[in-house]
Amino acid sequence: MRQPESIAKAFDDLRQDFRAAKQTRFSSKPRGVNPMGSGADWHYSRERDYLWMIERARAFQRDDMVVGQGVRRLVSNVVRGGFTPDPKTGDPDLDRAQIEMHDEWAADKDQCHSEGEYTFEQMERAVLRHAITDGDIWSLLRNDNKIQFAEAHRPRTPKTKRNVVHGVLLDSNSRREEVWIAKESQSPRERVSRVSDLKQYKIRDENGDRQVLQVYFPQRFSQRRGVTAFAPITDCVGMHDDLQFNTMVKAQMSSLMVIIREQTKDPNSGSAGPALGSSSANNRESENVGGDDAEWGSIPRIKTGLDVRLPYGEKATGFTPNIPNPEFFPHTSLLLTFIAVNLDMPVQMLLLDPTKTNFSGWRGAIEQARIRFVEIQSDLVAQFHRPMWKWRVRNMMRQSPAIRKMASRSGVNAFRHDWQFPGWPYIDKLKDAQADDLAITRFLDSPRRVQAARNRKWSQVAGEIVADKGILIRNAIEEADAINQQFPTAGVTWRELLGPGLTSESPVIQTIETGAGA
Repeated sequence: MRQPESIAKAFDDLRQDFRAAKQTRFSSKPRGVNPMGSGADWHYSRERDYLWMIERARAFQRDDMVVGQGVRRLVSNVVRGGFTPDPKTGDPDLDRAQIEMHDEWAADKDQCHSEGEYTFEQMERAVLRHAITDGDIWSLLRNDNKIQFAEAHRPRTPKTKRNVVHGVLLDSNSRREEVWIAKESQSPRERVSRVSDLKQYKIRDENGDRQVLQVYFPQRFSQRRGVTAFAPITDCVGMHDDLQFNTMVKAQMSSLMVIIREQTKDPNSGSAGPALGSSSANNRESENVGGDDAEWGSIPRIKTGLDVRLPYGEKATGFTPNIPNPEFFPHTSLLLTFIAVNLDMPVQMLLLDPTKTNFSGWRGAIEQARIRFVEIQSDLVAQFHRPMWKWRVRNMMRQSPAIRKMASRSGVNAFRHDWQFPGWPYIDKLKDAQADDLAITRFLDSPRRVQAARNRKWSQVAGEIVADKGILIRNAIEEADAINQQFPTAGVTWRELLGPGLTSESPVIQTIETGAGA
């Protein structure tokens, strides 16, 4: 027997459900959601909406007064001087040969980029910038040893029954099999409707090695395409832009010089003057705000030195608003904070203005931001640098018989390597340097890792340290010999010249002074 509705509702209210599962005035039903659950690709399944989201994000970066420089700052902090390969093949000679060949290739635009416009370090920055703004970026590793890029709007889905997600063909196990890329077009009327309109690129070659790389930051395992970092703050960015524009217009209006003339003459006995928005006979700017039957509204032409003629019998009341009003600055700061945190940085870094915090607050915010920066670096290396290096090593072995020979030696793995992440300079130089020294002397960290964290190569730093100390020792030996020739009884050694310092009580100084006095 069915229970009355009131009783069923009472029992339903007694259940200890999650409040998040209920729809209230504070928790509305999400739009575009399958209540039975769906993969991440469901939420951007309409290609038109997905492409529109990309173009809106590009417009933010291109036109907004804050967003573009925020993206550049994030990219600069993550990439800095670029990532450095660290081969660990088991053969020092092969390691050096790979580094030398890679450095030459990476610095030459014509060798590494398909269009000859970017060095490898510039590619690193561009790849991350596109992944943040567009959602993802596709890199095609070509057989001619060059990298070609396809931006996020080019992978497309034509009319097909195959399982394609915005240009990404999935196999029966939902694994990426191909990417279908449209040609670059300047015509907005050109449509992609057939499979033949696209070029198919296999993600992996016949040996299973990646030859198409996708850099993106997915939030779910079932996500096949990237989503712009501006998706959660689309409204916020628009509000901030409107707020700044309106405030500047208000400030401009408040600085106008206006002459308001009240007409006392009966309009029936003569002309009421120039019409609204026209110029007077003597070429002065004149605005006739109204007429016999006119209503107040927007003034089409506003310039400094405005001459306003009021209708007969009307008076003007002045109003000067607070520009900007007291709520402007905290509200703007709130909007900028929303933008900054979605770019994984503190608002002080976004604005290059740490005046609103003290040193401890600045340091804490920067350290928290760097935790995320390291995660972005790890994702970038995993998706772009590591598969790219394996492709580079295969090309090296094809191009260089010497490298191919060394790679064939017993116990050598030509593909084994690591990447040194770029680091950041000291925030508090004295304390940070003391911490590094303590970590090395107490065997808490290696000099190689400490130097890598400071964006330096240990092999290069170690060589420079030894070479510079060698110069000091050679100069000290030569100077000690010169002193001993001038003062035979001095007995100066080069170690004394490199010591902490010679005082007047030192036997060496006393001997030199005695000899000089004699």
